Amino acid sequence: MAALLKSFPLWVGGFGLLFGLGVHLRLGPACQLVADFTGHKVWVDPMVLDVGVCGSGARISDSVIVRNFWDYPVEVVGSQVSCTCTVTSGLPLTIGNSKSGRIPLEIQLPAAKTPRRFEERVILLVSERGALKRLEVRICGQIDPASER
Repeated sequence: MAALLKSFPLWVGGFGLLFGLGVHLRLGPACQLVADFTGHKVWVDPMVLDVGVCGSGARISDSVIVRNFWDYPVEVVGSQVSCTCTVTSGLPLTIGNSKSGRIPLEIQLPAAKTPRRFEERVILLVSERGALKRLEVRICGQIDPASER
């Protein structure tokens, strides 16, 4: 009995691992499970893009990934952008069922004489079987005139 009690945490951990593996194989990845549960089947990753510390007036290129968990394709048809951030290319973009696609972004930071934080947003317009949905990406970081980036 003492040996069973000593190995109890290992046995429970092993069961949890097998259970988790079974759930993963049966229901798919955690993202798919959350998408099925919440009904939000088109995601943007990351939802908040932190570009870190950048120089005054710097131009930054980055991207986000749009993930489609529907069982049919969706299309990113356009974007609503701010003055400092634009979607550079790649639209419209059709994303197949259970696939993902990369959207490039260009961020032109304003000139600043003193360090300060900034936050902008980009809205991606996604067509799901004729219905237009909006995905928001928040872009944040810090402008430091002394930064080399």
